[in-house]
Amino acid sequence: MLPLFYEIVGDKGLVAASGYKWKQQRRFALSTLRNFGLGKKSLEPSISLECTFLNEAISNEQGRPFEPRLLLNNAVANVICVLVFGNRFEYSDNDFQTLLKNINEAVYLEGGICAQLYNMFPWLMRRVPGPHKKIMSLWQEVIAFVREKVNAHRVDYDPSNPRDYIDCFLAEMEKLKDDTTAGFDVENL
Repeated sequence: MLPLFYEIVGDKGLVAASGYKWKQQRRFALSTLRNFGLGKKSLEPSISLECTFLNEAISNEQGRPFEPRLLLNNAVANVICVLVFGNRFEYSDNDFQTLLKNINEAVYLEGGICAQLYNMFPWLMRRVPGPHKKIMSLWQEVIAFVREKVNAHRVDYDPSNPRDYIDCFLAEMEKLKDDTTAGFDVENL
């Protein structure tokens, strides 16, 4: 695993885990996302609804030239948010826009020379300032956003009525609380 990526997430989540933990996380993620319609026609209504909002946002441009990338990012991110958080965000939502901006900026910076240098010389780059520090802080803000959504889910969580991926993960955490090696904890979520 790349040192910069490891610095940000450690051995958590689907991408960074390995062995038994990875198998458990992957199995859970695939089955849960399929249950919510990923790869099936049942996801079509969410995509269609988001297309309606996207079409409306494009119409609001009234034929003037504009950068479509931002609107397309909003639409794609909202389809993912419906699966993970159980709701979509308005394109004007400041928290949502900050989330997307942080992700875009972090991914852009990860393609830069400082990120590459970090991956070659992590022991040195940890000690010097530069854009690689910004990458870490941006991802920490993204993680904080998700953590806030998880905490909100815990307030009105009903194990008998899972609304989204987070609720299903919380249920799995409870179910496998004795198997700590499976990785079902808030940090992996």
